[in-house]
Amino acid sequence: MHVLCIVNIWALSFTTFSDAPLALSLYCPLILTMLCASQALWWLKIGAGVPAVEDAELALVRTGRFSGLITLALCAWALAVFAHVDAYGQSHVMFFMAITIIGSVSCLTHLLPAAIVVGLARRQGHLGGGKLNAHGEWVRERLAQNGDLTLDELCLELAGRGVIVHRSNVGRLLHRLDLSHKKKPAGK
Repeated sequence: MHVLCIVNIWALSFTTFSDAPLALSLYCPLILTMLCASQALWWLKIGAGVPAVEDAELALVRTGRFSGLITLALCAWALAVFAHVDAYGQSHVMFFMAITIIGSVSCLTHLLPAAIVVGLARRQGHLGGGKLNAHGEWVRERLAQNGDLTLDELCLELAGRGVIVHRSNVGRLLHRLDLSHKKKPAGK
């Protein structure tokens, strides 16, 4: 992926060198090349052998962050060049963006499946249950007192305690606590 980016950066720089300002046609490509090369060298350095689980997790997180950063930087640079070139240069900018992004996505298709297979996919959100975690026992007591409370009513009561949450979060809390919040139909 990094070699693809570097080759495409310099191909675009070469074809737009005479039209674009020096900062866009030389200095930006140098900076982008250094970013891509540093990441490629980092991967070569850690690529030998089987990494520890913590190192593999760090590598996956770092790659995800770097990929987003470099994609934004490449697109911003390409759009800045776009304003300074003729129609031929503009078509090359569009080709550059398409090839670079599609190529990068293709190179990264292994990232999520590899993380899942190895078991390193990180859980999203609050790992400790979020701000409702501290109110679990209170919710359990409230439902013991009044089993007919709805999610909306629980949200209002929690708001009275200074906790503003969406009803779906309360529903997930009830699920974690193994409490049912379904009301029984009248007469049953």
